[in-house]
Amino acid sequence: MAPPPPANDGLTKNERIFYDIACKQENGVTAEQLMELIPGIVAEDVANMVNKLSRRSMIEMCQLGGGLAYRGIKSEEQTKLSILTQDEQMVYRQIKESGNEGIWIRTIQKLTNLHQQVVSRCIKSLESKSLIKSVKSIKNPVKKLYMLIDVKPSQALTGGPWYTDQDLDVEFIDTLAQQIYKFIYSKSYPRHLPDAVFTAQHTAYPTTSQIRRYVMDNQISTVELDNKHIQELLDMLTFDGKIEPIVSSINMEGWGGRVGGGADNDDDDDDGDVGGDKTYKAIKLQQADSPLTDIPCGRCPISEFCSENGHISPSKCHYYQKWLQF
Repeated sequence: MAPPPPANDGLTKNERIFYDIACKQENGVTAEQLMELIPGIVAEDVANMVNKLSRRSMIEMCQLGGGLAYRGIKSEEQTKLSILTQDEQMVYRQIKESGNEGIWIRTIQKLTNLHQQVVSRCIKSLESKSLIKSVKSIKNPVKKLYMLIDVKPSQALTGGPWYTDQDLDVEFIDTLAQQIYKFIYSKSYPRHLPDAVFTAQHTAYPTTSQIRRYVMDNQISTVELDNKHIQELLDMLTFDGKIEPIVSSINMEGWGGRVGGGADNDDDDDDGDVGGDKTYKAIKLQQADSPLTDIPCGRCPISEFCSENGHISPSKCHYYQKWLQF
């Protein structure tokens, strides 16, 4: 919160109160709220104070609940605005409003009603003053977006940890997924008895949080990953048929409680989601097809119609030709 201006700044007592309230309210304060908070003022007084504080770049107008509101500009922000022209201030505020999503130059032009050349000139000036920066979105790499210099772009723009320089890092994803599968596999089957399986009472299958902790503690990823990122990899492994979400053993009190899952939770789904954290088991991958066991003729539903010179024949059979390539 910005401190109220000093008493010798030329503001009246009510104007200083106005500014202080506007700085405290992150979403702004309306004229109606001001008339309730500052005793004895009317709408005309609010309008006069708005004009004075606006001229000094101490407040800015914003939308609040479909109406107009006023938001205080912090002292450090006032310093930045004081070196800008009026047009540059308008462009700067629109870029600031866009937050970490950024804003396109044509959108700025539309919102400010400034000519395209004026907007372009303002953007170049703001960039030269190190107040804003341009970023690119993975969805539209050609389209430049602008945001404040110290704002971190959203994952919707950068693609998060799976993208490097706007390119999908397939090698990183595959390596990470492989390590996660190995970890889940090590928890899914007895180490010294690879052909054995755990009993139904086994509760040591890893959860999403435990998998993330394994990845980060072992520095498998140098990029910070949260549970959401790990879940995306787990979903990919599930779709690939390498792991499956499981439900732990049911306790004696009914379907609600699960071993290792704590108290009953009505929000738990039956897909291994224990207390909001899914549990996973590795699936043993099938061995490569064998030419001795995978001959297609033995399970062909139309083999009785197959003949050497017929419409259906071994020489025309796609599956037979593929089998011959073993």
